[in-house]
Amino acid sequence: MQMIQPEQFHGKNYHRWGLILAGGDGKRLLRLTRKLIGDDRPKQFCAVVGNETLLQQTRRRVSRLVPRWRTLLMLTRAHEPFYADQVAGMPSTSMLIQPSNRGTAPAILCSLMRLREMDPKGVVAFFPSDHYFCDDEASSTKSIRHITLPNSGRSL
Repeated sequence: MQMIQPEQFHGKNYHRWGLILAGGDGKRLLRLTRKLIGDDRPKQFCAVVGNETLLQQTRRRVSRLVPRWRTLLMLTRAHEPFYADQVAGMPSTSMLIQPSNRGTAPAILCSLMRLREMDPKGVVAFFPSDHYFCDDEASSTKSIRHITLPNSGRSL
């Protein structure tokens, strides 16, 4: 198997974008997160395993595939107290803030409309921020395999 090097994804001709979905309410695990953290924050804003929140872990994983300046975050305004410190210093143009959580499909549609304005040739991969992966390398390798090169008709 040929390993794909990160620099192959950072070239200016590829128009690669990553979108991190972080707007969910985390209702299914609310009892667990309340027990761990002491409040009703969604799980993506919790350090469920280790010291990093699931959102921080996702941003780190995505940065292996897509440059940070081509990574967008889909967030919900009501969760701002939980994510404000985690996105400090991030350009506001990289954050797409929904007034309220309307589900995954509207979040994806909204982000695709925004991306089309920013980069009409953009190719985007979506990354949920409420999942835990114990092996960043394996996760990145599997993600790379499913990203198709624009205009080439072949997968990596």
